[in-house]
Amino acid sequence: MSTIPIQLQQTVPPTNSVTGKFSDSMNNLVGPISDKYCLYFYILSLLAIFFFAVIIIAIVFIGIKKKMGFSFFFLSILYSMQFLLVYLQNRLLYNMCIHSVV
Repeated sequence: MSTIPIQLQQTVPPTNSVTGKFSDSMNNLVGPISDKYCLYFYILSLLAIFFFAVIIIAIVFIGIKKKMGFSFFFLSILYSMQFLLVYLQNRLLYNMCIHSVV
């Protein structure tokens, strides 16, 4: 008995105008974007660090002027740390965006 090799043929679905339009629209929604959109993450990181600095200055002035206790400073610093996390996140996203778009 001899075996006959079977060749598998790849079937390519026919493309029509509806499938092509759907593919194009999906590519526009989730496909690669240009490098000019990396500026978005840069601006967000600058805003986050700016708001962090403003909040720290406000905390110091209000805390000294009204002689607030430890809990005020502690909770205020915890609140302002959110802006540092937003800054770090957007800085990472900006660097990833810059280095991935060639």
